[in-house]
Amino acid sequence: MAAARRTAGAGIASTPSKESETAGFIDGVIADKSREQQEFEEEYAFTPADSDFLSFTADAAAARRRPRFEDLKDEYSNLWAEMAIRREKLPEVDSIVERIVRHKETYRSVEQLTRVPWFAIAIIHNLEAGGDFNSHLHNGDPLTARTVHVPAGRPRSGNPPFTWDESAVDALEYDGLTQVTDWSIEHLAYVFEDFNGWGYRLYHPHVKSPYLWSFSNHYRKGKYVGDGQWSETAVSQQCGAMVLLKRLQEKGHIRLDYARVEAPAAGPQPASIPMTLASIPMTTASIPMTLDVLDALRRATGVEKVLPYDHRIVPQETGYWCGPASAQVVLNSRGIVVEERVLAREIGTDEGGTDFVGLIERVLDRRVPQARYTSVDMPNDPPSPAQRERLWRDLVRSIDAGWGVIMNWVAPPWNYPRGVKGSISPAYHGGWVYHYVAAMGYDDTPGARAVWIADPGFSPFGYWCGFDQVATLIPPKAY
Repeated sequence: MAAARRTAGAGIASTPSKESETAGFIDGVIADKSREQQEFEEEYAFTPADSDFLSFTADAAAARRRPRFEDLKDEYSNLWAEMAIRREKLPEVDSIVERIVRHKETYRSVEQLTRVPWFAIAIIHNLEAGGDFNSHLHNGDPLTARTVHVPAGRPRSGNPPFTWDESAVDALEYDGLTQVTDWSIEHLAYVFEDFNGWGYRLYHPHVKSPYLWSFSNHYRKGKYVGDGQWSETAVSQQCGAMVLLKRLQEKGHIRLDYARVEAPAAGPQPASIPMTLASIPMTTASIPMTLDVLDALRRATGVEKVLPYDHRIVPQETGYWCGPASAQVVLNSRGIVVEERVLAREIGTDEGGTDFVGLIERVLDRRVPQARYTSVDMPNDPPSPAQRERLWRDLVRSIDAGWGVIMNWVAPPWNYPRGVKGSISPAYHGGWVYHYVAAMGYDDTPGARAVWIADPGFSPFGYWCGFDQVATLIPPKAY
């Protein structure tokens, strides 16, 4: 392609250099497209797409009567319920899933910056760039330059070469995924189809988009093999997004929200109900579910949950603002942006630090009274079994409700926090460390409970720490 562009540009040397380069670039693209179309026509029998699709732009997209999610929700639900993965494709699907899981923490880092679930990012990455971390998430173009294919010129800010993370954040922001709050199965299908485009639905509705359904019983043949170039006989060789989603679930790597958890009614709550996962009906309808029932389900299956927050704000701005920095992370997770210095002033933090966790509680109670924050002392060192169990229960219920937990730690040199689940251990040093952190997630895997810590004082500023160790770091302080 580069040679074609240079040849085209040579014929207009009398124009200013920048205009010459631009004209040469455009002529080269046209020449390349003509050659690609000729080769394509020799191999495929196809129907040209509608003329407005060939000139598809952002303005045209807005005018195309973009399908509403409400109109497609039931269709997505039915397709998901009826979907089956082709047996001959299972090895290939499982290979992709294994690769995705190996890079889970990389996707997690972008999740924390964008609030887009890690597995949704991973699926888009596989479809747009074949899982290649040297390529833009937007469209698979190399990270060594801005994107050339649609959307071209991304990311707008910064200079190449780009890191994969910064490109991924730009792609998700560009396509509006950072504004999405509904990550139900049906809305995930809508998000994936919207990310790829509505060409199948608008121009070839007899073919379910292979971007979603390839490798399943919902798709056999028919696909776009180029911009505006349709073939009834071509078959997608790429695994569809919903197939990957299903296999990630089947392998136990993710848990999708089959049932909405309703707030318990006022008044006495029913006693804990013994149950197993098999005893719970998996439907998409809302079902009444008390906190005791939810706890029973969680104990039987294990679940991982991490609240979204902007990782860039975690490091504290002074050597003694770890308390305000932790409060800032908790508020940021709820979309509340407050400067660290403002929180330090409200809390009363000075060069000696924050005297006790109750000072932070008071500020949170004023700013977010709906959270109903409460300070809990842990005077026993080591904590009693009852204290440990209460800590875990409080941690899980607070994070399930969307609120991080602030902990006041005391870490002697022989008990510096250690990273688990592949996390890097934080670089604690200097003797006894008295410190505030924000617990922003948990993993309830039986026998391997862990807590995701946003640590404002020590690199890497975010890591998994085993729950048993977390419980020993709080006494004789509080959370």
